[in-house]
Amino acid sequence: MCISGEIEISYKDLIFKLNKEINYLEVVIDEYNFSSQKNYISSVSLILEYALTVHPRYLILNREKYPFKVASQLFSFTSNNIISPLKLDSIKKILCIGTEEEYKNRYVEIEKIEPFIKWVDSKASALKWIKNEEVKNQGS
Repeated sequence: MCISGEIEISYKDLIFKLNKEINYLEVVIDEYNFSSQKNYISSVSLILEYALTVHPRYLILNREKYPFKVASQLFSFTSNNIISPLKLDSIKKILCIGTEEEYKNRYVEIEKIEPFIKWVDSKASALKWIKNEEVKNQGS
């Protein structure tokens, strides 16, 4: 699904969708780049590199094609080396797209540990959440 104002970018074997109007960077999660811990570490490092170049307000991890799981032993690495620098940049929230079942089984706990991560069930839900946040922030 391509949204108005969205451009697709291939960067070092990752597919990104950038929308400067709504100000999000979407990462299309695929099996090739996220199928192992080694690939995961390399790919999230590239996501960080690219996000720190374009400075979006929101980062969407679109897991609809490949629902990878972050191994528990990599959560500390992800938190310290990926999430922390994103927080220091312009990113307000990371939105992960996945199923309700995944949320209940695992990610509800991750959201409690790391409130910077928000779980949504579709890209449409992610965009709706972003628009609601932007409206809320304009009023304050």
